[in-house]
Amino acid sequence: MASSLLNKLQTNITIGLVSWYCYVPGITYNGSYASDYPEVYNPKYINLNGQSGFYYVIDAAARAAVSIINSRADILPQTTVNVKRFSDCGPYWSTVEHDFSGHTGGYAMAVMGKDIGEKHKDVIGMVGHQYSSVAQGTAEVLEKYQIPLCSENSAAPRLIWKINRMVIISQSDDLMSKGFTSDILGTAGRSGIRMYPPIQLKGELTQDMVDYAKTSMLRNSVRYVYISGQDAFVAKVYFSLALLGMVGPSYVYMGLNPPKPITSSTALLSPQRFLHITPLNEQNVHSEWVQPLYDEILKASKFDKDTLMTMGFSSPASMLQSWAISNVFDCTMLMLLGMDKLLKDNPTFTAQQLASRDLSKYLNYSQFLNISYRGLTADPLLLNPDGDLLVPYNMLSLTGGLDLSISANPFLSKQFAVTNLAGTKVSFIAKPFFYGGSSDPPPDGPPEVIITFVQNDLFSSRGQGILIMAIIGILLSSFLFAIFLKFKETKQLKLASVPECLVAITGTMMCYCSLLSYLDNVTEFKCIARMWVQLVGYLLTILPIVVKNARLYVVLNSKKRLDGAQLTLVNRIVLCIGLIIQGALLAYWTVSTKNTPILLTSDANSFLVCATRSKPGSASIELLVGYGGVVHLCLALFAYLLRDADSHLNESPALTAIFALVAMLVGLYQILPSNPGPRLDMFQALCIWMATTLTLFFMFAQKVSSVVFEEFIEKTFSFSKSFEGTRSSEKKKNLSNKSLNALNTKEGSNIRSNSDVRDSVERIHATPAIANTTATTLDPAALTRKGSKRETLGMQRSPSASNQNLAVKKTTDIGIPKGRNLGRPCLCETMSGIQIFKMKSHPTQAFWSVWDGGVCYINHARKTAWVSLATLGSVHTLTLTATMKADKVPGLNQISISDFPMYQYRFILEFKDEASATAFINAFSNHKTRFLSLPSNE
Repeated sequence: MASSLLNKLQTNITIGLVSWYCYVPGITYNGSYASDYPEVYNPKYINLNGQSGFYYVIDAAARAAVSIINSRADILPQTTVNVKRFSDCGPYWSTVEHDFSGHTGGYAMAVMGKDIGEKHKDVIGMVGHQYSSVAQGTAEVLEKYQIPLCSENSAAPRLIWKINRMVIISQSDDLMSKGFTSDILGTAGRSGIRMYPPIQLKGELTQDMVDYAKTSMLRNSVRYVYISGQDAFVAKVYFSLALLGMVGPSYVYMGLNPPKPITSSTALLSPQRFLHITPLNEQNVHSEWVQPLYDEILKASKFDKDTLMTMGFSSPASMLQSWAISNVFDCTMLMLLGMDKLLKDNPTFTAQQLASRDLSKYLNYSQFLNISYRGLTADPLLLNPDGDLLVPYNMLSLTGGLDLSISANPFLSKQFAVTNLAGTKVSFIAKPFFYGGSSDPPPDGPPEVIITFVQNDLFSSRGQGILIMAIIGILLSSFLFAIFLKFKETKQLKLASVPECLVAITGTMMCYCSLLSYLDNVTEFKCIARMWVQLVGYLLTILPIVVKNARLYVVLNSKKRLDGAQLTLVNRIVLCIGLIIQGALLAYWTVSTKNTPILLTSDANSFLVCATRSKPGSASIELLVGYGGVVHLCLALFAYLLRDADSHLNESPALTAIFALVAMLVGLYQILPSNPGPRLDMFQALCIWMATTLTLFFMFAQKVSSVVFEEFIEKTFSFSKSFEGTRSSEKKKNLSNKSLNALNTKEGSNIRSNSDVRDSVERIHATPAIANTTATTLDPAALTRKGSKRETLGMQRSPSASNQNLAVKKTTDIGIPKGRNLGRPCLCETMSGIQIFKMKSHPTQAFWSVWDGGVCYINHARKTAWVSLATLGSVHTLTLTATMKADKVPGLNQISISDFPMYQYRFILEFKDEASATAFINAFSNHKTRFLSLPSNE
């Protein structure tokens, strides 16, 4: 045995111990490397009741594992293990007990990792006491140098009960509690559990702290509470909340440490169904390593008898129960046993190669899996593929009973569930026990409303609606702008003052463009730009109208001759001054207000809206509102002053309508934010769009429509009239003399008795087929005269020759062939009266020609049959063909007459009821069949 141990001196390897040595005074540092560490217990430096004492014992447990390995010839033969210490929180400072939180990722990665990797190249493995958030960063740095790290404090406790919402009450002045809190938050977040902000309380609990904890729990409506702290802290928090009514069937409390008795009167304060989550097989006192660990710690520390008895070192079992050293001991043993396994599984590998880091590339986590190590924390100790310790957990429920013979914690508990090794599945060995004995877990809070953030993007109906409004408005403004530029020399537009109108239209275009600022995300820049564009656009729209009417008022009331050019110049200077004032007010508003968007919530949606808040002493909002109101009131003022102006100059009705409607829409715009919702921006954009569009309509619709009609429609009709007239003249030259003689001899008597009909027919031939030329001959007053339209026309009686004498002003022929005299006799069948008559004389005609009332006939003379429709002062004809049909328009009391399938001409007849429409169809069909079958009269 002695020779075997001497062989271990042939090669030295070094492992590093990483811990919070900043708690221990009297250590010399070179970078992060700690030398002159007091391995023998010295009360001058080590306080076993404080953090320095805790980390001294942690270090002693790691040193004990190294000593045990060095004493075993069968583990790492021919190799001696040495230890180097590294602080991941720097050197000691006097207030470390209060300042340090346990999270040192920056220092660990920036200083310690580089020291180990580059300056201490004899270190081939690391054992650390770090939380997972720090250990992860340290491991990433050490991985660069292929140095394995085992951190005994890395695995955060897992929750085995599936919940969605929870809060942690943490002991803020306890380092271990803060570390567990941080790790639990990370674990819960990855598991999809919504964690509310931790409630941080100090170990010296006060009533104010308890009240704060209660208020926080009630405000967030949390029902599941994890208490992270020492057992005394857990007891104080639990029992204090119980006295405030916060313990009951609606709440579930849990923690790694159960509460311990804090008063002799246990009848008053006894835990009711507190859930104790604890690792299974924790501190396995039957392990073969317990006694060697105990012996090595006592040998190195040289505790005196009083310390042994008072600080929990009286026996191995007492030591493991009093000090959380099992993890660090197992971590060190696992590291060294994994290296031993590497050398034994690969006979060609040597201890010298291991010591020089030549074998470090093989020391990944797979090397430490399943090495059959029977540890203190688990037997056997296993790791998952992520390198975390596989430890099943027990779920215990405190029954409220008490057994004072149990020294550790006399509160009785009952196990009801256990997890698998990975902690991913729960097996119930009994029904769960909650407060009051119920086996059903309470809900983790009221039903949770999932808040969805919405904005007016192009994928939403709101955004699409706003975009469509903006595009329509911009196109409308552009069209009007182009019309005024194109026809600025026309009489109608000259009277409207073209420059002022162009400025006003430009203002409306700005208002339409401002709608685009409601799209996508809301930003401070968009809020400011929206206000500028809207108010400047509004002023550019209204102020030119006001200035123009002010000039008209001056002209009409002046008693002397005025210089028109000078008056126009003054008005435009006033317009410019008004714009300058508006710009100055907006600049003042921009610098004297805060326009940061605010997040609002309505139902299950959250959204950003623009919010303007005045800085102290600012009156910018009031000035803007006042200035805009004065300009708007000028509309009403000039509407009143110019109420008696000539009709072609009088804009009072338009000014009155704009004043009232825009004021109403602006008021609605201001009221909408009082009840905000996701559609707030869309409704406000709709108000702006309607106000702008109504202004355009009342100011420019009549002027532009008259110009468009005169310049486009009438020119189009004139061209068609000229073309048809030329064609008709050519056909009339080809009239047969034989037909004219027949009309003068053989049928002379008929000519005399039907002279009016002949005249009418001749007028039909002579009139070109022009659509809606009769529109200019209508007498609107006649359509409203008292009495029936049919009586006025004389069409209700039987179709004799006398009642066919119609006083026709114009006759439109859109289908009767030209070039022949139809002669007599002329057969006629009348059909139902019509309320409204519409006509299109050509497929390319854009608009319907419409008349009010009329009578429809089917006529026949010689070989020709035709449909006649007589309206007030007009007769319209359509050649009757075999393909002509009279069809019912679905859903309306209307009949469509067209020469289907040619579809060149079309009548629309509207009747008072469906019966009349149906009767017309039947009559038309019967008369059409009969008339088309009549023999020729030639």
